Amino acid sequence: VRDVSKGSRGQGIGSQLIDHVVAYCARLGCEEVEVSTEADNLAARGFYARHGFVERGVLLERELEEGCDLP
Repeated sequence: VRDVSKGSRGQGIGSQLIDHVVAYCARLGCEEVEVSTEADNLAARGFYARHGFVERGVLLERELEEGCDLP
């Protein structure tokens, strides 16, 4: 799931989704769940923090001039 549509936000749908995903992963025996968002998306970062996620690292990216054409 990428995100909840703007018109549906504030209804608890995102919370239900993340709770379901976390519970599902726990049943599978996963040791952790990772999520990602843009650094400037403070709303998403706050949402994840409210659901027990903590920031542990920094992802570094570099865009390339040309696209990647893997077979």
